[in-house]
Amino acid sequence: MSLRDRLGHPDDEVRLAAARRAAISGDLGLVDPLLEMALHDTAEVRTEGGIAEVYEHVGDAAAQALGRILGRRQEDDPRIRAAALDLDLDDDRVATLLHFLGPKYEPLRRELETHAEDRVRLRAVRAVLSIDRTGEFSARFVTDPAAAVRVEALEVPATVLDLDVCLRLLREDPAPSVRTVAARSLRFTPVGSEPFIAAARVERDPRARAMLLSCLVRRRRDRPNALAVAGFFADAAPYTRSQACEALRGVDDAAVGAAIAVRVLTEPDERKLIGLLGYRHLLTHAPELRAVLERMRRHTRQDGQRWALDGALAVEPPPDTGARPDPVDGLDGPQRARLGREVLRQAAAAIEPRIAAAPDQGETRALGCLRAWLARPGEATRGALRAELDAAAGSVGDPDAPRIEEVWDCLGAALSGDVRDAMRAAAGTAAQAARRDPLWSRVDPVRGPVVAARRARELTRLVHLYTARLIRAGVDPVPSDPVRRLLLDGEDLGEDPADAYRPLRTAGCRRRTPIALCIPTRMAPSSARATA
Repeated sequence: MSLRDRLGHPDDEVRLAAARRAAISGDLGLVDPLLEMALHDTAEVRTEGGIAEVYEHVGDAAAQALGRILGRRQEDDPRIRAAALDLDLDDDRVATLLHFLGPKYEPLRRELETHAEDRVRLRAVRAVLSIDRTGEFSARFVTDPAAAVRVEALEVPATVLDLDVCLRLLREDPAPSVRTVAARSLRFTPVGSEPFIAAARVERDPRARAMLLSCLVRRRRDRPNALAVAGFFADAAPYTRSQACEALRGVDDAAVGAAIAVRVLTEPDERKLIGLLGYRHLLTHAPELRAVLERMRRHTRQDGQRWALDGALAVEPPPDTGARPDPVDGLDGPQRARLGREVLRQAAAAIEPRIAAAPDQGETRALGCLRAWLARPGEATRGALRAELDAAAGSVGDPDAPRIEEVWDCLGAALSGDVRDAMRAAAGTAAQAARRDPLWSRVDPVRGPVVAARRARELTRLVHLYTARLIRAGVDPVPSDPVRRLLLDGEDLGEDPADAYRPLRTAGCRRRTPIALCIPTRMAPSSARATA
């Protein structure tokens, strides 16, 4: 079998040996099969390397053979230029080929750096190994129009990294991938927490946020740093929340305690809950959770959770002052408005499954108006809320399929602008969602929905309390997830005469007339006017 035939053999080891032999032969007739292998062969062959195992790439071996063969020629081979400009080929394979062709084809690679096509410039940049890149090389491409090229420009040794350029890209670059790599380049540098805190306030890309958190947890844990890390509890990614929890395990701060308390009440994953319960100061800053944790300790069947609950409950309870803290206390006007929007956002998330499962009597449109107002509060969306309430007041509805009145309560609370109305509507919505959940009826057809509804109401009020503390501290509130573990396996629902936790009375939060009755008659739904 000829050497050319062995280069096309189906066996990977035979092709690898043939590529090595071709490099020695110097036969120009082997350029075409070697070029085909260098651009398309992705096989790896395990070879012996002393006492270790080494994997050698067949395509790379072919590219090295091409470099040795073509390096002996005076002129450039036009097939190399054609391959470098062919956009149907893989960018990494072309870059690898240009790298192994060596100094002989360096003028061609420099020419491709200024090509009009983004992918061609990317190939030219990737052809230079990161360890061989200089500060001047990086400076040429940090302003390139292509985000992938700017990313490659930041892949340089730490000794030539320009911190000012990385900070500028972290603040200003429009591409999330570039901001992510800029943060990663700054992770182990002497830069303080301030640039990462500022970037975390405005960053929305999940990968970039995860990298910002990785940078923050490696800095000194002062209060601004701790509050910035606590803000990552609002992320949807479970890994990010777990990393934030681990970083804050020993931080003694009320805002941190409030953020972890919200996650304890709403975390669906039992394994993640164990990590949250490991926070050393949980009951110091959230003593209202003691009854919740004690009930979980009585009925848990997991050794890890039992151990974590024992550690959390070992904290001495503070003296009981009688009155519960008022969530609204200490909030200024904008903070109260934001708290109202956050609790209504939680209510919208709780009521959405019920609306999806029930016959639509205008609730879908009303919920859409509420979400539009939550996303962009203003006169236009407020007018849509008022119009929706007017339309609901003039409709009769289907008597066999009663409307979900909690939607109109939420709309009325949004229109009134009273944060206490919003908290009351959100708590009532959570209670009704729990009462109608068939899961609790299967636990106990009579007492299950009643106990679940009362616990959902009281735990939702706790979520409002901790959300207010986060807003007061300037931390982004935790996402609007429903409260969890209303009933536990093996729990005797008759063991508590009150059927649930004692009502959490807060100063100024007393029972009032239903919100729908507080709306002017021309705006109230027909059912509310009939009740009045």
